[in-house]
Amino acid sequence: MTDRDLITVLMLFAIAAALIVSVCMELRRGTVGAFQAAVFVLLSLGIAVSTIGTGRDLVRAGVDMGNLADDTERWAVVFSQVATLAVLVICAAIFVSRLALGKSDSRPPAILLIAFVVFYVTNNLIPARFAANPYFSHHMLYPPIVLGAAYVSSPAGLGILAKIAKQGLLAFFVGSAVIALGHPAIVIQPDYLGFIPGVEVRYWGLAPHANAMGPLSASYLIMELCFPSRSRAWHMAGLTVGFGTLVASQSKTAWFAALVCAIVIHVMHAAHDVRAGTSGAEPAPRGYLLRWVVFGCIAALAFGIVAINFQELWDRVVESDRGVELLSLTGRLALWGIAHREWMEHPIFGYGLPMWNTEYRAQIGMNFAFHAHNQVLHSAGVAGTVGLVGLIFYFLVLGRLAWIGRHANRGVSLAIFALVLIKSVTEVPLTISGLSNTDLLNHFLLLAILSASAATATQSTVRHPGSKSWGGTDGTRKFQHES
Repeated sequence: MTDRDLITVLMLFAIAAALIVSVCMELRRGTVGAFQAAVFVLLSLGIAVSTIGTGRDLVRAGVDMGNLADDTERWAVVFSQVATLAVLVICAAIFVSRLALGKSDSRPPAILLIAFVVFYVTNNLIPARFAANPYFSHHMLYPPIVLGAAYVSSPAGLGILAKIAKQGLLAFFVGSAVIALGHPAIVIQPDYLGFIPGVEVRYWGLAPHANAMGPLSASYLIMELCFPSRSRAWHMAGLTVGFGTLVASQSKTAWFAALVCAIVIHVMHAAHDVRAGTSGAEPAPRGYLLRWVVFGCIAALAFGIVAINFQELWDRVVESDRGVELLSLTGRLALWGIAHREWMEHPIFGYGLPMWNTEYRAQIGMNFAFHAHNQVLHSAGVAGTVGLVGLIFYFLVLGRLAWIGRHANRGVSLAIFALVLIKSVTEVPLTISGLSNTDLLNHFLLLAILSASAATATQSTVRHPGSKSWGGTDGTRKFQHES
């Protein structure tokens, strides 16, 4: 290391230390939610800039999915490094501030931290050392720091997080649309055989894949429905952009997950209104759009069951190209078989983290396969039975806390958990690989919401045994509107 490099490193450390001190001073004033939101926005911006910097060409997507881009531009690499440093500095400041604040009634649930540590150790650290193909990368150390910052959230920060997370995602969607006007090859895949009649394109946006863009838009819709904007025009505009992005992504998993999440939110709000009618409490905020969407889908499903000739429909599906694709789950069945085979060959610690890298994809002749397209089989193939046990334990804890905190967050915890659970069938939303991953955003949101909501629910139970508050310890009014 030269003297110039040493001076640069020392300057960076000095800047980081100064930022940590200044952020800690702000956090002492109770603004932890704002800095968690800043982490979320920086992660979103980093993903967008990384995609733009690669200059990917989605025209190649139908031919060679593994080679969509050349080398990343230097400016994008520098921005990514700066953003990573900023994220880590803010997270460090959040940890220091939380330790300085000491114990309080609003401590996050310890079981959530235990479950995450078990999941991370069994799915990352143990296979990195004991798997059939040991491998370690420093990139896998950053996500736990970010998710740890989400864990140490405070109930007061939930409203701020919801507001800025919505704004960050909306900016991500709008930025994707702007890029589509000037450089459509970066965000739109042409000649795509989808399920929307007459539409032969697929919208990736600035996400790494359309299957990542779809769940992001579903997350935005969930947040907007549970924490509606103050302005009705802004609320409807956001729903329109989010719904349009969801449809254009042509992600079947995201479509189904969004419908299930809408039903979950509607049921939660309807159940609260029943309780509010008997207790005199304020009814839950929700728009008529959600009610009509849910009822319309149920009515369409009921009409289809009565009117459709299923034998004729099945014969037509089996004979069509789209039917073959659908029945094979868009080729995912082959990937599931490969993951299962690796699990059987390496039952305890798995194949290892190098599974699904460039060399492995070339070996199996599937350059398009970046993971197993199923969270359970992915963990089993990469980390063996040890990783599978850690994943199941983590899922159980997430589900339990989502249920416990449902009244404290208007049902958003159940909806986000349902989104992650459904996506786990065809994707790997909990896999920890680096910061340039849109799944990390949903993971961050889920942990922050669960941590804050569980602490709020516990605090409310201590103060008012038997109560079921809606949106906070002081009821609905606390989160009447978020933006």
